[in-house]
Order: sequence, then structure tokens, then C-alpha cells
Amino acid sequence: MDSLPILDRLEMGHRLRRLRTELAQTLAERWRARQQDLSAAPGEPVSRAFDEDAGEHLDFLAGAVEGGSLAAFEEYARWKSRVLASRALPAADLVQDFEDMEAWLEARLPSTGKEAVTRALRAGAQAAAEADTEIPGIPAGLSPLQAVQEQFLRVILRGERREATRLSLEALQAGHSIPDLYIEVFQESQYELGRLWESNQITVAEEHMATAVTQSVLARLYPHIEPTSPPQGNMVVTGVEGEMHQIGAHMVSDLFEARGWSVRFLGTNVPRAGVVQALAEHDADLLGISATMLFSVPNVVELVHAVRQKFGNARPRILVGGATFRLAPRLAGELGVESCVGDLRQI
Repeated sequence: MDSLPILDRLEMGHRLRRLRTELAQTLAERWRARQQDLSAAPGEPVSRAFDEDAGEHLDFLAGAVEGGSLAAFEEYARWKSRVLASRALPAADLVQDFEDMEAWLEARLPSTGKEAVTRALRAGAQAAAEADTEIPGIPAGLSPLQAVQEQFLRVILRGERREATRLSLEALQAGHSIPDLYIEVFQESQYELGRLWESNQITVAEEHMATAVTQSVLARLYPHIEPTSPPQGNMVVTGVEGEMHQIGAHMVSDLFEARGWSVRFLGTNVPRAGVVQALAEHDADLLGISATMLFSVPNVVELVHAVRQKFGNARPRILVGGATFRLAPRLAGELGVESCVGDLRQI
């Protein structure tokens, strides 16, 4: 996979996605057939969830191939094992899924790039079989704002917008900076929400509610942002098409503004043409692209290409960030992107 050129990897990812529906149906049918040997077959909700999981396996496989990263699919396999374990479902099913995928895809993929798919699936199966299903929590005692973060997490999980705002403003008045709050309170709380969902301690609805409360707090804190540096230039920040996670890009926008940039935050899931138009209208020196899901790789590539085709290679400079680039670290260099932001502390 490491030696396969990016265009070949993108073509293989495209081929895999074209097989998504058929493969998901095949895996789901085989999974249901296995349940006939069990004394207590799972209920319909679990059965429907498996249909979704089967397609998800292929989405992440395609993203790992496109990103050129075996480690990315291994991490997905370990994460999925923990999710299954927290819901009392056997990780052995995941290993079987990957083995079934390898056999099914063997006759349906061209020789070019097939080895990369096989290696990823075998690495994923091994990672799933060996995964530690314990979900780590936040280490204690590492941040002066940890007590605030713990209180903040509790109130956003209850949907208490006013209390979340009060806690944040009090921390600001106590002398903590906006970047401190964003990194040590809001970012850490988002990570913890992910862990709580992963371990089946909160629902998707509760996670979405807590994130919405956090976004309302960001809006209340925005008037308190004062640039700490002289003007740096104009910037546009966006999430690629298909990207639904907005809060990380929102915080990045605010922190760049605090560093002296004039920022236009477009939100996420923005069409390429809209991004290009915003760059022209804002006379942007810098474009920040957020991508958190591994299967966003093709949309990132297409957006970078569209920007370079319109404006050339010199300006705007392009920054990329989000979990996609942590999982596929070579991708930024292959795209000719000058820098890669992996964490808010790097801004």
C-alpha cells in the first residue's frame, strides 16, 4: 500500500465504493446465517445495525487504501471491536467479516492495487482479534482546567446551555484564555463524548445535544476574542463535502482569528464551487480544510485540485486538519499541502 501511487489508490477506492451495496448485503446475509447456530438470535434492531456496519467496513477500507495507511484500518478495527464489546457483541464476528470481505473481493478487483486491499483486511482482522476492549478515559490531574472540564461535560450532557455558558465565562474572568478553554475544556469534552458513545454510555441523541450546547457556548465567547498578534492575512476555513463534524473547524477558525487572521468560516459539507468562490471573494491567503472521517479522502483531493486549478500553487496556502490526516499522515505531503494541523495546540 505504501508504494502504490495516490491516483491508483483513489481508483481502487472508487472501485470499492461501487461494490458497497452488494458487499454489505452479502456480509449481512452471512452474519444472519451464522446466528441460526445460536440459541438466542439477536433482535431486529441489532440486525438492522449490522446492515449499517457492513457498509461502514467498506467505507473505512476504501479510505485507508486511498490514504495509503494500513494503520488507519487497524485503528478502525480496534475502535469497532471496542464498540461491539461495549454492546455485548463478539469481536469474532468482526474478524469473520474481514475474512469474508477478502474472499468476496478477491474475484472482483483488478490485480493493480488488490494486494493493498488484502493487506489492509488482514491487518484489520489481526488488530480486531488482538484489540484491548477497555476504553481509556482522560488522564487525571494534567490540566489546571480539568475541574472546569469535568463540570462542563456534566452540564452539556444535561443540555444546560445557560450553565455551560456561565462556567465558561467564569473561567474566562478568572484569567484563563480563550485558547485554554478551547483546548482544555471544549476539545477534551468532545473527545470524552466520543469515548462515552463508544462505550455505550450515551446515545447519539445525547452526543448531538452536548455538541450543540458547546457550539452555543462558542458563539457566546466569540465577542471576547481579541487578536494577540498584528494582522496576518485573510483565511477561509471549511469542511469538505460530506463532512458533518463542525465543532473542530469552528474552534480552529476562532483560534486563527485570535492569532490575527481575518477568518471566514464556511461551516462544513460545503460544495467545492462554494469554497472556491469564497476564496476569491475574501482574497484569501490561507485555506483551512477540515476532514474527520477517513472516507473523506476523495473529497479532500478534489477540493485541493479545484483550488490549485483556479488559483495556482502559490496562493492560497493550504492547511489541512482533522482525524483523516492523523490516520493517513502521508496524504498531506502527497497533496502538496504545506502544513498539517493535528491538534489545536499547534495553531
